[in-house]
Amino acid sequence: MFASLTAAAVQDETYAGLFRQLGVPDDRVKVLGTMKFDSATLADKITGDDQLAAEVGLRPGEETIWVCGSTGRGEEQIILDVYQKLLAAHPTLRLAIIPRHPPRFNEVANLIRAAGFNCVRRSTSGQHPTPNNQQATVVLGDTMGELRKFYSFATVVFVGRSLVDLGPRQHGSDMIEPAALAKPVIVGPFTGNFDMPIRLLREADAISIVQDASMLHAAVDALLKDGARRYSVGRRAQDVVRGAQGATARHAGLIMKFLGHSGR
Repeated sequence: MFASLTAAAVQDETYAGLFRQLGVPDDRVKVLGTMKFDSATLADKITGDDQLAAEVGLRPGEETIWVCGSTGRGEEQIILDVYQKLLAAHPTLRLAIIPRHPPRFNEVANLIRAAGFNCVRRSTSGQHPTPNNQQATVVLGDTMGELRKFYSFATVVFVGRSLVDLGPRQHGSDMIEPAALAKPVIVGPFTGNFDMPIRLLREADAISIVQDASMLHAAVDALLKDGARRYSVGRRAQDVVRGAQGATARHAGLIMKFLGHSGR
């Protein structure tokens, strides 16, 4: 069956080797990259991020902001514990948590309050006055479609569903998006669904991979203390995304070729 395939379009040489072992002739295996990179917007700033920050009481440029996006169950408590410790050395550090699944918004809001912080929910921001004690306030991103704006004004980013093992179907969330915005990104060890992006970012020293809460604390602390490293890591990450884009067009071109179209 595999020997009869017209072509096998694969992400990288690792997959190419597997398809060859299954019987696809070598000249029919085409390494075209992953289309996951093509949905990311290469930019230094996203339109509307300043308005979002103002509405939830964040002040980019005046305070450092740790954005934790697409978090999963078990990770928010770890993040809040680490944040408590980070405040001792970084008293102006602010935290924004954006859970992956909307049904968990209320659960995470309760976790924030139970940790002793005020909770500003994006869904109701502007309807209630922002608490005066900013450093005792955590922002909860409980709306859809605004994660990229949160990433846009972040100082440091943690991408969730990666620090706690939530099962193979939830091993990792999209770290390409903040990388495309030139942000220094931290992830946990469970990123199997983004194997190729992680490998490319690691090879470029453009991502931090941590194993537990202690390493997460150390990674965020180190990045907050070193603005030059934040900048260089972020730029390398953006360069990785830039260099990896184009797989969608390559796949389409291959399909059009075998359909007998020139693509014009």
